[in-house]
Amino acid sequence: MKIVLPRSTIKRVLIRGVNWIGDTIITLPAVRGIREAFPDAHLAVLVLPHVASLFERCSFIDELISYPQGKGLHLINGERILTHHLRRKRFDLAVILPRSLRSALIPFVARIPFRVGYSAYLRAPLLTHALDERKELLNCHQVEYFYHIASSLGASSPYELPVLEVGEGEHTWAEALLTKRGIGEERLLLGINPGSTYGTAKCWFSERFLELARRLINRTHAAIVLVGGRDNASLIHSIAAHLNGQVIEAVGENLLQVAALVKRCRLLITNDTGPMHIAAAVGTPVVALFGSTNPLTTSPLGRGHYLIRKAVSCSPCLKRECPEDHRCMSLITVDEVEKVVVEMLERDHVNTR
Repeated sequence: MKIVLPRSTIKRVLIRGVNWIGDTIITLPAVRGIREAFPDAHLAVLVLPHVASLFERCSFIDELISYPQGKGLHLINGERILTHHLRRKRFDLAVILPRSLRSALIPFVARIPFRVGYSAYLRAPLLTHALDERKELLNCHQVEYFYHIASSLGASSPYELPVLEVGEGEHTWAEALLTKRGIGEERLLLGINPGSTYGTAKCWFSERFLELARRLINRTHAAIVLVGGRDNASLIHSIAAHLNGQVIEAVGENLLQVAALVKRCRLLITNDTGPMHIAAAVGTPVVALFGSTNPLTTSPLGRGHYLIRKAVSCSPCLKRECPEDHRCMSLITVDEVEKVVVEMLERDHVNTR
């Protein structure tokens, strides 16, 4: 479906971004495609503050607007203020990337004349142009799902893989942190992301991440970077406490600083979470452990990655918590992951003997 709009009147475009780190990176090609469709328009992106930094170095957008955080009356009041703010900015078109009812409600109340998005969750009446969620779109990779919106608006080029630009300031921060810990440029650095914001169902077991880290330190003399959000802080601290100082904790840092640190790693071992997509977007190979989620829709993009997944009958269930025995993850052994990591390192001529 190609959306027909009076293009000469579209001077100001608002994109409602998604809320999760990995999803935000997956939408970067769609945002670039919307810029292609409206090359002369003022392009603003409305996102939650914790993912805003992922857009800071995007040359194809003109403005970042923060979505209010909070709950209850605090959030309602923040959304009321935001609505008035958007009205004053007089956007001509809102492109709504999330599927939620709430994400479509704000542009509707803000009286933005044209509103485009998927017709999920009975929100078609809030949109002027509602796209059908066809079965093939729900079963393809999410980068294609989001880029379909850009294509419908007139983007004609094939999508480019997400690239996360990291500035000199972030690189300097990462090198200063490593230098402070006595880790020089020649030292092998391996990343591990043991947690997940979404829930435990997609997580490999912390004791297995710990055992894997121990083996890799002993076998390769690598230093380990543990990355994760503040909600995974206790998990990361508990793993780090058993590694005798051979680890750097990057918990809840600025996302571009985390990206700089991950870019310095030879590879990242991770659950299916935001840092997995950060690594792929800065060119760091990924060993991704998939359990409850679907690699067809959320696998790391690009070449050089390795996915480990057990084809059990209940996977992918897409649940936050496993209601059964978590066998999709329990069947993945430390031996298996270590073998994959070692093979990838040897491919890059790293001594693992």
